[in-house]
Amino acid sequence: MSNAKKKVQNRPTNSIQDPLIDNDDDNSHQVTDSLVGATLTKEEEWGEKRKQSLGHAIQSPSKSESLEDENNSRNTNNNSSNGKNAKAGPRDSTHSSGQSSSKTSFTQSNIIEDDSELPTAKDMFNCGPKAILFLFFTLAFFVYFDRGSLAAALEDIQKQLLDDSTEKGGMLASSYLFGYCLSSPLFALLGSHFAPLKMSSIGMLVWCGGVFGTAFFDSFGTLTAARLFTGIGEASFLAFSATIVDVIAPTQHRALYLGLFYMAMPFGYAFGYGLGGIITSAHVYSKNGNNESWRAVFILEFVTMIPLACALFFMKSPRNMLVLKDLNKPFVEETATDLPEDDLWHVKTKRIVTNPTWVLITLGYSTQTFVTGTFAVLAIEYLNEAYQWSSGTAGPTFGGMTLISGLFFFF
Repeated sequence: MSNAKKKVQNRPTNSIQDPLIDNDDDNSHQVTDSLVGATLTKEEEWGEKRKQSLGHAIQSPSKSESLEDENNSRNTNNNSSNGKNAKAGPRDSTHSSGQSSSKTSFTQSNIIEDDSELPTAKDMFNCGPKAILFLFFTLAFFVYFDRGSLAAALEDIQKQLLDDSTEKGGMLASSYLFGYCLSSPLFALLGSHFAPLKMSSIGMLVWCGGVFGTAFFDSFGTLTAARLFTGIGEASFLAFSATIVDVIAPTQHRALYLGLFYMAMPFGYAFGYGLGGIITSAHVYSKNGNNESWRAVFILEFVTMIPLACALFFMKSPRNMLVLKDLNKPFVEETATDLPEDDLWHVKTKRIVTNPTWVLITLGYSTQTFVTGTFAVLAIEYLNEAYQWSSGTAGPTFGGMTLISGLFFFF
């Protein structure tokens, strides 16, 4: 028996029971009575229970006053037995400072006991928050590992396949961003209608196809197309992953979970620079008499990510992103200013682009991405040319700097 039910049983018969506990009164069946003839999913039942709980806890002051009267009556009797003045009735003491604390205690009790009725990560995803975080971190790690390893191998790719053209090298390195930026809003829109993890898993399989093409294609056009598909694939995952990590994390550890997830970015880049540079300089793969060991990096990525994408596909997923708003949220106050969720996409887009805060933040983040993205791609190539360092030296050096910086800002 749960602690919430024990609390209810220990109360006197005239006390007010928690709205979410199964009682025999009419109030406990309001959700069922109001939905006769309708078939509810489990997520919808959770949402109705939340509304019912908030209705009892916030919109029914008479019940809270009744509980105050009972508590104040007990306090008065205790004071009488200790020789204190017992003539003050329970209504007299409602004007004391204990009124607000008693009312607050009642409201918090409903909120805390309501948590036992809310869905958990295992209900939605059939595995715990730590397992989800580990899988998402690993997927994100290899996404950024791919970006770093391409930067480490870019000079060799330019010389062997792109006629040593810096322009073609820059277009190749940035082509994934076009696929990422163009497809991210589309996946975010589809997430309101379809299972997010299914879309993410299919997208990551597309990402694997792009990585496979990067490993074996020889022309500028086919390589650019392959990198474009990697951007589309990672957009399907990164569009949902941070939101899912936020809602499945325990409330008291939410910032920690998000911080650990975002550590995949510097870690992935750092290991991509370092390991990618080492493999590129090693003689593990040759083609047409050239040392094209950089192809082995992308083969390694492909082999590693296929099982992870399949694991993501077979993981239980909520039917869309909208149902996640009730997950691990003990209190959500609905107001008249809440925006409808069923607006058409162009209405939502207009609302966003006319929001000055969103526009300024987006422009600032775009500027940051422009600077850091350029430096991330060209830093190793600069070390190659300016200091005559090999990729096996420049990659680990720049990767180590990236890793130390990431750890410094995290801690």
